[in-house]
Amino acid sequence: MIKNRAYPNPLMEPDYNAILMPIISAVLLSYNRPVSLDEIVDGVILLLSSQREKHSSLVSSSLEVTSDSSYAHIVPAHRRKK
Repeated sequence: MIKNRAYPNPLMEPDYNAILMPIISAVLLSYNRPVSLDEIVDGVILLLSSQREKHSSLVSSSLEVTSDSSYAHIVPAHRRKK
């Protein structure tokens, strides 16, 4: 029996609306005025690219730091005197 692959299983696919709605809402709230679709798209792309750059810089810096043995040196925090 051949299964019809035209309708994918909805349980296996992510719900892109649930992923994108908070991002789009954040972009709309950041403008605080009516915006065009182009401005929304530009804002979403800018937000996602900034997060990608932030994530990639954290990953590269964490790899550099852990390659050095001095990262294990813990300096105790000093309390401020009143």
